[in-house]
Amino acid sequence: MTVISDLRNDLIHRYGMVGREDKKRIYQEELDVFVIDRNIRMTYENIISIYEYVRRFMEFVFSRNIKKGMKKRMINKKNEVIA
Repeated sequence: MTVISDLRNDLIHRYGMVGREDKKRIYQEELDVFVIDRNIRMTYENIISIYEYVRRFMEFVFSRNIKKGMKKRMINKKNEVIA
């Protein structure tokens, strides 16, 4: 998920330019996204595969049950929820 987050940041905040040189190799190896002259090149298939990965991750996260002990740790003594 961090690689997808880094890719999103490069696309949104850096106008599609790769911020760090090591990201070029990581994007190509893990997401099959190419970087040419520091510009990110994506295909429709790349976007769909990233979407599916994020969707499966979200399903996993929201399908887990929170134990009672974890709930108690998230609430302080004043019954305020701790983020």
